[in-house]
Order: sequence, then C-alpha cells, then structure tokens
Amino acid sequence: MEEGHLLPRFAESVYGLSDRDAYRRRRLERARPVREWWQEQRERVLAQDAIEPVRIMCAECMRLSPRWAAEYRGFWDLPEGFEWEAATPTVKQAKAAPGKIAPEQAVAEFLAASSPQPPVASRQAPRSGRSLEKDTLRDMLDEKLSRRTVKDIQSGYKDPDRFDKWVAILQERVPYDEPIVLPVGEALNVVRAGRELVIRCDCGHDLCRHDQNWKLDAVVFVRDSDELMQEAYPHMGHADTDWMELREYYCPACARQLEVEAVPPGYPVVHEFLPDVEGFYEGWLGRELP
Repeated sequence: MEEGHLLPRFAESVYGLSDRDAYRRRRLERARPVREWWQEQRERVLAQDAIEPVRIMCAECMRLSPRWAAEYRGFWDLPEGFEWEAATPTVKQAKAAPGKIAPEQAVAEFLAASSPQPPVASRQAPRSGRSLEKDTLRDMLDEKLSRRTVKDIQSGYKDPDRFDKWVAILQERVPYDEPIVLPVGEALNVVRAGRELVIRCDCGHDLCRHDQNWKLDAVVFVRDSDELMQEAYPHMGHADTDWMELREYYCPACARQLEVEAVPPGYPVVHEFLPDVEGFYEGWLGRELP
C-alpha cells in the first residue's frame, strides 16, 4: 500500500491492515471445514448444478481424458459412470469412458513412478554459483529485494548449500523444534514429527501427512457472489461467479491464508504440490532423508 500497488480499502478488506488479529478471527468465523464444504459441493456436482459453459467444459475434459474423468469421479466419490450432461460438438466421443480412481490411489501411482535424478550438468561437471549470505536470503523471503535482484538470484547457478541455508532460515522463524524437511508453500513445510512426515503451518498446526492434500484439512471461505468478490476487487473488475469462484484456504488454528484457488464451480480441490521427499533427498541431494 505504501508503494502504491494496493488501494487502502483492499488493504483493509483483504488483509485487515488496521487490526490483523481481529481480521484473522473474522476469517475463522466465515470459513468452513473443507470436508464439510466438500459434502455440499458433491451434491451440487451430482445435481449437474452449473451453467452450460461449465458443464460443457467438464464434459469435454472427461471425454478427452479417461484418466482425468476417473480422478474427477474419485475426488467427488461419484459413480463410475458419472459424466456431465452436455453437448460437446468439438469432441467426437459421445460418452466419457467409465472409471474411478481415488485420490489415495492417484498419489500412490504418482510417487511410485517418481525417480528423481540430479541434472545432467551437475553429474558431468559441477558448477559453482554465486554464494549468497543468509541475510540476503532473509531479505528475499521478506520481499525486501528488488525484482531484478530476485530474478538474478533465481536464474543464476546456485551455491551447493543454498537449500540448506533456506531451510535453516525457515527453521529460525517457527515456534517448534522438529526439523523442517522440505518447504511446501508459503507458511507450510514438511516436518519430521517422530516417525511421520507431516505438513505443518508456521504456527505449529499439523494439517495432514506429507503425501496428502493439505487443503482438505484446512478451512475454506468461498467468494461466490458479487458482494464477496468486491471485497477483493473493484466493481466490474472481478470474475462472473457463475463461471469462476475464489476459494481461500486458511489454517484452522491461526487463520493465516495459505492459498487461493480461482476455479469453476464443481472443480476438484487442486493438489498442487506432491513431493517425492525421499527421492528428492536421495536422488537429488545425494543423502538420506532426515
């Protein structure tokens, strides 16, 4: 806001600038557990409750990709023959192939096929890059560096201990002692908790196992009306909510906003990052998983 990138009213309505604690409490008051919301949305999908362009989009995706159709049915726990009822003149298939793949099965298949290897260049001739001090990395995490500086850091060769420096900085900022194994996203890390690897918020709240979709154990607030959209966008500057909704995912303990999805109604919760943690350590870093 100070640099003119954000209007004051949005700094208040989106981020609660004047009273962050009160704003986080309001988030939890308006949000719902994702699994509760999922039950409601499943009924909406079964009822084919969407405008025609969204029905066409879903029908085309299901007919073009049997795998996508099977995972879609698996996420919403739909009958194996379910498909969206819509004419698809640009897609020849008259029906989507039947099938259903549960999220747990899709995850297991993905990880089983993973085989991380170091980049070819690093195996042939190790390259040494610019060594960055931890203070510089801290400033990058706090968004204090210019865009040009960040771009240069991201596109340059990395010093061999860059990952370890980054994890050490993240570890300094959390209130728990269990070791961070891998960053997952803003305020989220894979953490070693005893014999388990869990996805944990910076506040210390555990959401799920590292190989699950953490969003399903968060709380969600859905902007699906003009009124709610205009808390974050100017008039006529937001999406038509029949076409797209915003799903804001919060930590159920501290109410930090962890992610936002912009998707059509009826779209599955996106599992956006599924790391092969063991493969990353052994195949890429060349050492055992902590």
